[in-house]
Amino acid sequence: MSNKRLENSFDIEGNVVYVGKPEPWGNKSTNYKRILSLKLYEGRYEVSVPFEFYNKNMDQLNGISVGDHVIINFTISGNFQDKNGEVKWFSRIKGRTVQKL
Repeated sequence: MSNKRLENSFDIEGNVVYVGKPEPWGNKSTNYKRILSLKLYEGRYEVSVPFEFYNKNMDQLNGISVGDHVIINFTISGNFQDKNGEVKWFSRIKGRTVQKL
């Protein structure tokens, strides 16, 4: 296995199916996020994939509407929570930029 550091930044293109309103997250009252979901395809199945835009990146969703065709640059992060000795893994897809096509 290589120790090469891999860049964690991806682009994806799709049609917007949902644009959420700002909602609080985390323990601080100053942290907010907005969800933007794209219609994508997993084989022959249509899926809706949510991308989370945090704090200053949320403003990019202003002017984006359901039905718009966009390209999103995003990163994937993850972590685990250890509660009473039980490990629970989770993933997060963080939107960095969004552009109408």
